[in-house]
Amino acid sequence: SGARVGRLEFDGDGKEARCDVSPDGKSFVAASPDGKLTVWNLGDPARPKVVENYDPYSAASDAESKSAGIAAVFFSKNPGMLVTVTTAGAVHIVDPMA
Repeated sequence: SGARVGRLEFDGDGKEARCDVSPDGKSFVAASPDGKLTVWNLGDPARPKVVENYDPYSAASDAESKSAGIAAVFFSKNPGMLVTVTTAGAVHIVDPMA
């Protein structure tokens, strides 16, 4: 029907949004300007943030990906998993809950 059913506000960097809504509509993920990910639970106002400030490239082996920055983030078809794409074109599948 096009009616608004909810609203969520998050701090962005004023550039193109790097975010996604899960296929089931229950979660929202956004990459912050510093490349960290936050996942919101859209169905539970008492526990809105499931994961906050998750750094998908914190390992020393991912220094190149971290310096490139995140171009996009998506929910995968596998529940709980996220797909990140760096500005250099590297694609990573991450599990922020692990």
